[in-house]
Amino acid sequence: MQEILQFHRESQSPQVLDSILEPCSYTSKDGQFLRLRREKIPANPTELLRERVRIVEQDIARVLGRRLQSPAVALLGDARALPESPLEGQPNLVITVITSPPYVNRYDYTRSYSLEGDSSQ
Repeated sequence: MQEILQFHRESQSPQVLDSILEPCSYTSKDGQFLRLRREKIPANPTELLRERVRIVEQDIARVLGRRLQSPAVALLGDARALPESPLEGQPNLVITVITSPPYVNRYDYTRSYSLEGDSSQ
Protein backbone atom coordinates (compact mmCIF):
# COMPACT_ATOMS: atom_id res chain seq x y z
CA MET A 1 0.00 0.00 0.00
CA GLN A 2 2.90 2.37 0.73
CA GLU A 3 4.12 1.86 -2.83
CA ILE A 4 0.71 2.88 -4.20
CA LEU A 5 0.53 5.97 -1.98
CA GLN A 6 4.03 7.00 -3.06
CA PHE A 7 3.07 6.53 -6.73
CA HIS A 8 0.00 8.72 -6.15
CA ARG A 9 2.09 11.49 -4.57
CA GLU A 10 4.77 11.45 -7.27
CA SER A 11 2.67 10.69 -10.35
CA GLN A 12 1.94 13.17 -13.09
CA SER A 13 -0.69 10.72 -14.40
CA PRO A 14 -3.44 10.15 -11.84
CA GLN A 15 -5.46 8.35 -14.53
CA VAL A 16 -3.19 5.31 -14.13
CA LEU A 17 -4.15 5.10 -10.47
CA ASP A 18 -7.80 5.77 -11.31
CA SER A 19 -7.74 2.84 -13.73
CA ILE A 20 -7.14 0.32 -10.93
CA LEU A 21 -9.78 1.56 -8.48
CA GLU A 22 -12.75 -0.41 -9.79
CA PRO A 23 -10.91 -3.74 -10.29
CA CYS A 24 -9.46 -3.42 -6.76
CA SER A 25 -12.79 -2.68 -5.09
CA TYR A 26 -16.07 -4.46 -4.45
CA THR A 27 -17.80 -2.25 -7.02
CA SER A 28 -18.50 -2.49 -10.73
CA LYS A 29 -20.05 -0.16 -13.28
CA ASP A 30 -23.49 -1.20 -14.41
CA GLY A 31 -24.80 1.17 -17.05
CA GLN A 32 -24.89 4.55 -15.39
CA PHE A 33 -24.61 3.18 -11.86
CA LEU A 34 -21.79 2.02 -9.64
CA ARG A 35 -22.93 -1.16 -7.90
CA LEU A 36 -21.62 -2.96 -4.83
CA ARG A 37 -20.69 -6.57 -5.68
CA ARG A 38 -20.07 -8.49 -2.45
CA GLU A 39 -19.18 -11.67 -4.38
CA LYS A 40 -16.44 -9.92 -6.38
CA ILE A 41 -12.84 -10.81 -5.61
CA PRO A 42 -10.84 -7.57 -5.82
CA ALA A 43 -7.54 -7.54 -7.69
CA ASN A 44 -4.28 -6.97 -5.85
CA PRO A 45 -3.68 -3.19 -6.13
CA THR A 46 0.12 -3.36 -6.20
CA GLU A 47 0.21 -6.02 -8.92
CA LEU A 48 -2.44 -4.27 -11.01
CA LEU A 49 -0.71 -0.88 -10.68
CA ARG A 50 2.57 -2.42 -11.84
CA GLU A 51 0.79 -3.99 -14.83
CA ARG A 52 -0.91 -0.70 -15.81
CA VAL A 53 2.37 1.25 -15.52
CA ARG A 54 4.05 -1.41 -17.70
CA ILE A 55 1.31 -0.94 -20.33
CA VAL A 56 1.78 2.85 -20.26
CA GLU A 57 5.54 2.42 -20.66
CA GLN A 58 5.01 0.11 -23.65
CA ASP A 59 2.59 2.60 -25.22
CA ILE A 60 5.07 5.46 -24.78
CA ALA A 61 7.91 3.40 -26.27
CA ARG A 62 5.72 2.45 -29.24
CA VAL A 63 4.71 6.07 -29.88
CA LEU A 64 8.29 7.35 -29.56
CA GLY A 65 9.42 4.71 -32.03
CA ARG A 66 7.02 5.89 -34.73
CA ARG A 67 7.33 8.74 -37.14
CA LEU A 68 4.21 10.32 -38.49
CA GLN A 69 3.86 9.49 -42.17
CA SER A 70 1.60 12.45 -42.72
CA PRO A 71 0.68 15.59 -40.80
CA ALA A 72 -1.99 15.55 -38.13
CA VAL A 73 -4.56 18.28 -37.62
CA ALA A 74 -6.81 18.67 -34.59
CA LEU A 75 -9.93 20.79 -34.94
CA LEU A 76 -11.81 21.67 -31.76
CA GLY A 77 -15.44 22.68 -31.88
CA ASP A 78 -18.97 21.63 -32.59
CA ALA A 79 -18.66 18.69 -35.00
CA ARG A 80 -21.72 19.93 -36.89
CA ALA A 81 -20.00 23.21 -37.74
CA LEU A 82 -16.31 22.38 -38.19
CA PRO A 83 -14.52 23.83 -41.21
CA GLU A 84 -13.21 21.52 -43.92
CA SER A 85 -9.99 19.80 -42.92
CA PRO A 86 -6.86 21.34 -44.47
CA LEU A 87 -5.85 17.76 -45.30
CA GLU A 88 -9.04 17.01 -47.25
CA GLY A 89 -8.33 14.96 -50.37
CA GLN A 90 -5.00 13.56 -49.19
CA PRO A 91 -4.46 9.79 -49.48
CA ASN A 92 -5.01 7.70 -46.34
CA LEU A 93 -6.94 10.52 -44.67
CA VAL A 94 -8.59 9.51 -41.43
CA ILE A 95 -11.22 11.74 -39.88
CA THR A 96 -12.21 10.99 -36.30
CA VAL A 97 -14.75 12.74 -34.11
CA ILE A 98 -14.21 12.34 -30.38
CA THR A 99 -16.90 13.38 -27.96
CA SER A 100 -16.80 13.44 -24.19
CA PRO A 101 -19.00 12.26 -22.67
CA PRO A 102 -20.45 10.27 -25.54
CA TYR A 103 -24.09 10.56 -24.41
CA VAL A 104 -24.19 13.86 -22.61
CA ASN A 105 -27.91 13.78 -21.78
CA ARG A 106 -28.40 10.04 -21.41
CA TYR A 107 -26.37 9.16 -18.30
CA ASP A 108 -25.39 10.87 -15.11
CA TYR A 109 -21.65 10.24 -15.41
CA THR A 110 -20.98 11.68 -11.97
CA ARG A 111 -22.59 8.54 -10.52
CA SER A 112 -20.89 5.90 -12.65
CA TYR A 113 -17.46 7.52 -12.36
CA SER A 114 -17.70 8.61 -8.72
CA LEU A 115 -15.13 6.00 -7.72
CA GLU A 116 -12.41 7.66 -9.79
CA GLY A 117 -13.29 11.19 -8.69
CA ASP A 118 -10.31 13.51 -8.75
CA SER A 119 -7.32 11.65 -7.41
CA SER A 120 -4.92 14.32 -8.65
CA GLN A 121 -5.28 16.25 -5.39
